[in-house]
Amino acid sequence: MTGIVLSASVRQNLLSLQSTASLLATTQNDLATGNKVNSALDNPTNYFTAQSLNNRASDINNLLDGIGNGVQVLQAANTGLTSLQSLVASAQSIANQALQTTVGYSTLSHVSTRSPARRRRTCWARPPSTAPPQAATSSIRALRAARPPHRNHDAR
Repeated sequence: MTGIVLSASVRQNLLSLQSTASLLATTQNDLATGNKVNSALDNPTNYFTAQSLNNRASDINNLLDGIGNGVQVLQAANTGLTSLQSLVASAQSIANQALQTTVGYSTLSHVSTRSPARRRRTCWARPPSTAPPQAATSSIRALRAARPPHRNHDAR
């Protein structure tokens, strides 16, 4: 078996082509990964510096995600509190309207501290008039007789 015999100039050109192919592969790898240094064999100092910077960037991205989630939670809480404020304002408005309306013959404008039985008797009282006391008593009796019986009392 005989070997391939190359002249010195052809051998030099072949080595140059092999070196160019190797450099091309390295450049393509650098472009594909986006890293200037891809392994500790290329440049140990730059490689480990790049690794620590990549780790720090990842940690900062995680913190940024957490902050974004916190902002969303605060926005949801703000929306809930705003809804609760409008609900409370609506309830206050309804309560004020209820206090200003008349029930039977009297206006309920304050919270009574009387017993429930006394409150029922007071709510059905007639409005003040100039009628004599006997007429007032008979009109109260007439009003009590005309109203429907209460479910707990008045079944007597």
